[in-house]
Amino acid sequence: MSNIGKIKIHIPPSLTINRINFDLDFYTLKFVGPLGSISVNIPNYINTDIGSETISINSNDSVMWGTTRNLISQAITGVTTGFTKKLEIIGIGYKVSFANNLLTFNLGKSHPVVVPVSENIKVNFLNSTTITASSISNVALSSFLHSICQIKPASKDHYKGKGIKITTDL
Repeated sequence: MSNIGKIKIHIPPSLTINRINFDLDFYTLKFVGPLGSISVNIPNYINTDIGSETISINSNDSVMWGTTRNLISQAITGVTTGFTKKLEIIGIGYKVSFANNLLTFNLGKSHPVVVPVSENIKVNFLNSTTITASSISNVALSSFLHSICQIKPASKDHYKGKGIKITTDL
């Protein structure tokens, strides 16, 4: 049995939760908070007991129990406080610029690399080599930043550490 699934989730007072019957196999919980709204699809064999202050997850399936609890917890965190990660560009002459919802990376290649930013991700510049990205969806934010890191990952240059890396310390 999953021990993570046993932990109850605290509901902040600024959050509203709507249950929508979606399909025969799934139902949807829609979380609306001060930063926006997120919907989470949950299998019908997992029961969510929504109280006034907590949500508890009950299921006989130990595989999806903890996963569902973490999806709900991340949705609540996303719409109330949001997720923020920092992207660092390390190397002499490496820099990034932002214009017209496009990130332009100059990474020592023969051409600049242009990456479009989706509308649900906000990008802020600290300087020309450090940016912070924030979103209400941790999955969307992580996949966006990892696709940027694949342009020139810092992990491939073992000795000098040149490239792009993600840090969570802000």
